Amino acid sequence: MSAIIVRVELHRLLTANDRLIVVAGAQERRHDVQAVRLLTLAAAQGSAEGRVNLGILYETGRGVGQDYGRAMAQYVLAAGQNNAQAMTSIGRLYENGSGVAQNYAEAIRWYREAANRGSALAQTHIGSLYQNGRGVPRNDAEAVRWYRQAAQNGDSYGMVDLGFMLANGRGVTRDDVAAVGFYRQAADAGNAQGMSYLAFMYATGRGGLARDDAQALTWYRRAAAAGDEQAIQELARRGIH
Repeated sequence: MSAIIVRVELHRLLTANDRLIVVAGAQERRHDVQAVRLLTLAAAQGSAEGRVNLGILYETGRGVGQDYGRAMAQYVLAAGQNNAQAMTSIGRLYENGSGVAQNYAEAIRWYREAANRGSALAQTHIGSLYQNGRGVPRNDAEAVRWYRQAAQNGDSYGMVDLGFMLANGRGVTRDDVAAVGFYRQAADAGNAQGMSYLAFMYATGRGGLARDDAQALTWYRRAAAAGDEQAIQELARRGIH
């Protein structure tokens, strides 16, 4: 989420000058201070994508002091341009209480705005709020509906969460085979948690998989390398560092 992302379809919405500035900012992500300068120029010229990515740098403190207020200001400007990523980011700040009072109702309002504009990640967030009963009554079936929509739209976190619900029979009939399928899709997309859950299914022989410690170890190693804490702890438990 903290990477500077410049999507091809959004390039078509930018002026030629905006494109040059935003692309330059994206290419400078290893040099965050320079990225801040370039993206500030893009944002000043009205680029929604520049504003979103500048907001990400302020939110994460990359290349600039962490400042949730400035991050929110950039996201609000971009959201006013119907940018779904910005709307999702505003929802996240409200959900986490980052720079604003934590407000789940406001978070889900922004996530719905983003989801209505096609944000798969926002759909996953809505599912999580329903699963945990934050800002809305707890409703596992509704959570599953949103996770499924997010997974169908390509969000790897939605795939993992849908797999979890299927594996545990929450809001849906338990189906370990389907759960493995979603974990594998997420893992293949580079999602560390998906890798860790897939490793667990191999380790326990669930979901139509033969118990296979070698495969489990392979996936735990991949998940740990990608930063998954659960996988790191499992490897440590096995005496592997």
